[in-house]
Amino acid sequence: MTLILFTILCGWPFDSWPLKAPEADQPTFFIEQIEIQSRGRVPEGVILAESLLREGQAYTESQLKSAGQRINRLPFVLESRFQLERGSKRGTYRLVIHLQETRSLFLQARTEFRHFQGEAPDQTYDITTLGGRWFFGAHNLLYATVSPDWRWSDASRSRQESYALGYSHYNLFRRHVFFDFQLLYFDDHAVEVLNFNLFSGFRISPVLTVSAPLKGNHFLKVRASLTDSDQDASDTLFQTVESQQRSFPNGDQETLSLAWHYDTTDDNFAPTQGESFFLDVRRNRIESFSFKLETTDFFQERELLWTSDERIEYKVWSRYQKQIPWRQRHVLRWAGEFRWSRSEYDRLLRTQLFEENRLVDEIEESESANEVLSGLTAEFGYSYDLWGNQRTRKYGDLRFDALFSAESVHSDFDVGETSYRSYRLDTQVQFRNSWGVFGLGVYYTWDD
Repeated sequence: MTLILFTILCGWPFDSWPLKAPEADQPTFFIEQIEIQSRGRVPEGVILAESLLREGQAYTESQLKSAGQRINRLPFVLESRFQLERGSKRGTYRLVIHLQETRSLFLQARTEFRHFQGEAPDQTYDITTLGGRWFFGAHNLLYATVSPDWRWSDASRSRQESYALGYSHYNLFRRHVFFDFQLLYFDDHAVEVLNFNLFSGFRISPVLTVSAPLKGNHFLKVRASLTDSDQDASDTLFQTVESQQRSFPNGDQETLSLAWHYDTTDDNFAPTQGESFFLDVRRNRIESFSFKLETTDFFQERELLWTSDERIEYKVWSRYQKQIPWRQRHVLRWAGEFRWSRSEYDRLLRTQLFEENRLVDEIEESESANEVLSGLTAEFGYSYDLWGNQRTRKYGDLRFDALFSAESVHSDFDVGETSYRSYRLDTQVQFRNSWGVFGLGVYYTWDD
């Protein structure tokens, strides 16, 4: 299925579609030449492929605006500005794109303080990413990242180290198709202080993404991933010699998603105008296998619990967000989100009891279940430009954001139904410059 969708996206004549039907009341500009003025950190081919602009074509003002928005949404672009100059002939124009790029090496660092109402312990997150981007050729990008993350609370301590190595092409087969392949590796470690549990494991996941433009600001995206996980969990922190318990869960996950996106926002860091919408449909297939070993009486008795699970998930996820410029330096935004999923479970349980290395009893049972989950989320946000001068973007952006969200979730199991509502208030300060993104956030969550 992934190969079929990939072939359709790469073979379809997307480049023959116009950016947007020209408005009758808008003048057109015949672009004789396109010039990009930058520091040369990003190839011109990448910028032109993302803009969907070509020399020798006529565009309206709205089409040129949409092209600039697409460039500004690139993760390695701080700002782009368009300037039209007279061409060599009457009625022709020369388009100059002034570009401010990020550096090849980048750093992202963020600290989050999360407070939960009730008995849930407060948590602190320290999230760091160090990475590099290396362009070669006209449209090729090679990147690598290292991300050590820490989470702290009164009940647990955890650390996750993730590594990513990827390759991107921004104009596959010269059809403005974006192609990305990355290999992810996660190394997880956790300690549950109250239950005296230790946990460690790793996950390896190759991810393939293909995105193709449609008309105007619409595009289709196909994403496929495979995940292989291997874990080790035990309560050996304060256990005795007479009794020990250890489990070894592992599994595989296959994910295939098809999404339609519409985006007119003007920035990837802190958009000040525009709207975005996506509809994502995906299928997950999860297989997991684990065995749990318990020993008692100085290893004279052993109990093995074998568990085999297979789960098929079908998910639909949709989200709409709109930015509203309120006053100078002030931006309001609101968003709505809908999620629906259906899961089918099949589980096989087998228990084996050994005494003095001899099997004395074995019990096997199976069970299956279905679950339907639906959720609605409403968000209302406010953003403030602390520097208040768009021309300072090449030196950095400093923003304050506040967001209130309300979520309602309904679950329908074979044995019954459950519903809950939760609310969250987020405040954060973020700074971005050519070296990276740095942030500090405080979150408060409560429910009914």
